[in-house]
Amino acid sequence: MYGWPGNDQVDDAFLSHVPVGLLFPEVAWPEDQFEGGAGLLDRLIATGWSGSPGRFEIDLFAESEQRLSLPGVDGLELVLGGPEGLDDPGIPFRLAVTYDQDDLDAAATSWVLTLSGLAVTLVWDTDLLRAMESDGDGGYVETGEPVALTFTGEVRVNHDWTVEFDTDARVDLGTVQIGSTGIIVSASDVAPYFGVGALPDGAADLGLDDAFRGLLAGEVQVILPQSWGGRAAETYAKPPPPLVAETDPDGRTVAREDGTASYLPPESPVYVGPRITFSSCAIGTGGFSGDIAFDVDAETDLGEDPLPGLIQAVAEEDRLTDEPAGVSGLSAELFGFGLAVQRFELSLRHNTVTSSTIDGSLRVPFLDAWFDVEVTVAGDGALDVG
Repeated sequence: MYGWPGNDQVDDAFLSHVPVGLLFPEVAWPEDQFEGGAGLLDRLIATGWSGSPGRFEIDLFAESEQRLSLPGVDGLELVLGGPEGLDDPGIPFRLAVTYDQDDLDAAATSWVLTLSGLAVTLVWDTDLLRAMESDGDGGYVETGEPVALTFTGEVRVNHDWTVEFDTDARVDLGTVQIGSTGIIVSASDVAPYFGVGALPDGAADLGLDDAFRGLLAGEVQVILPQSWGGRAAETYAKPPPPLVAETDPDGRTVAREDGTASYLPPESPVYVGPRITFSSCAIGTGGFSGDIAFDVDAETDLGEDPLPGLIQAVAEEDRLTDEPAGVSGLSAELFGFGLAVQRFELSLRHNTVTSSTIDGSLRVPFLDAWFDVEVTVAGDGALDVG
């Protein structure tokens, strides 16, 4: 006979090999919160459980990975699998639930479910993101595989069905195309967001609200199309290398007077001015949202006591300048012609190009003349030059 620890039992432990569906009523699985979970409780085997006041734990086993989708999060699938290096067949993991033992009415709105021993993979539909790889000739082609990001460590599901990953859960996005836009980006150090904590500043400008679920990235590299070129243009399309925080002898981060982290001067100069990169990006519900705002004459405000070694404006050697013609801009190439880029603005909302303006001056050598041009990015990533 199998039992379940009662409220008056402490550290009771049971061994079993029972489908979880026999331990819980069918209504226990929140099908309205995790779609596609039909039959999941019968596919998970409870191999043991224990309980104490305010907490119970179940050791679980699955023969294969389990795939779930989240309501309201179109195009994103949640896959529960084994961590890297798991050699044995099947996936053993643990589920623990904590709740308010002294107030069972409050427990219904305060419980927390923690999963450990799993790898959780987020898989995007190709309509939202497409995995890309180099074609060996300066371009990129689709891999044919879905974009999948795997997080390890504990995962917590709260009573309101928000999901929380380990605080240090950050991964590399890799190189992806944003849907069918033709716009290719690459990002590192992206973090999952599933409803826990406040959204970052500027979230409303990106069209995000409390229903957003997906990934957040501070800055995302833009892979310029093959029609673009020039060392400076490629350099300014990448995020700057991260600064190293100053630490004390105990390894703790040293704080400045205003409470922010103190950083060490970089070993070589680092440009921190405006870039041709997406900033404050969101990748998830509805697709990709982000903005590029580059002005060749803009400077980054470094405050009254700037860190040595930081460059706040576009360097002269990175400009394409013709003083007699009154032309100066970031040195780039477009279709093999010299292009002085003065302004580069591009906005995406939910995988749709909502605005794009690239102003510059194009030099035509055989005419020995400059022409002011405005380049726009079409919805399929094509460039229109006017």
